[in-house]
Amino acid sequence: MLPGIFLCLATAFMAQAQRTGNMPADSSNTRKDTVKTGNMVITADTVAAKGPKIKKIRPPRDPVKATWMAVGLPGLGQIYNRRYWKLPIVYGAFAGASYFLATNQINFARARNSYRGKILIPGYTVHPDYANYSKEQIATERDYYRRNRDIAIGVMAGVYLLQIVDAVVDAHLSTFDVSNDLSFQVRPYTSYGNVGVQLRF
Repeated sequence: MLPGIFLCLATAFMAQAQRTGNMPADSSNTRKDTVKTGNMVITADTVAAKGPKIKKIRPPRDPVKATWMAVGLPGLGQIYNRRYWKLPIVYGAFAGASYFLATNQINFARARNSYRGKILIPGYTVHPDYANYSKEQIATERDYYRRNRDIAIGVMAGVYLLQIVDAVVDAHLSTFDVSNDLSFQVRPYTSYGNVGVQLRF
């Protein structure tokens, strides 16, 4: 009787041990839920490791403050709006216009004084570069450099105004949503017998 009981118990223990040995090592604690999509299998722990996407929100800017900063110092409005990449454009345009202005102002003053010296106005002498020029030729040179100087002044004024406008517009658009989540829907609708299309953003 007892040998039969021991034999049954031994058989049961062996079957239990064999079943435990065939189970996966991570079946108790590290079971992974899988989702099969086409030829790719995505596990639950892989998706969880990435976590949710964090959307960066740009803090809103005050257009009035941006305006006064841009008026007070060119480029300061762009710094306030955190558009630092625009600074080389603003200051590069000012530097180019300033150089053009200074060069033409020097040449204009030289031609003007030489013209006055050519027509024998006391206190003025002809520059050596214009020694062989007639007064008409000197007048032409004077007018040429004066025109270029005025153009440079206009360019500097234009750059100054443009950087103000850019700072104001950029501040106004600081709360505008430009993320990839933007979408719109086209839906037909009827109202009192009228048929139309409705756009929803």
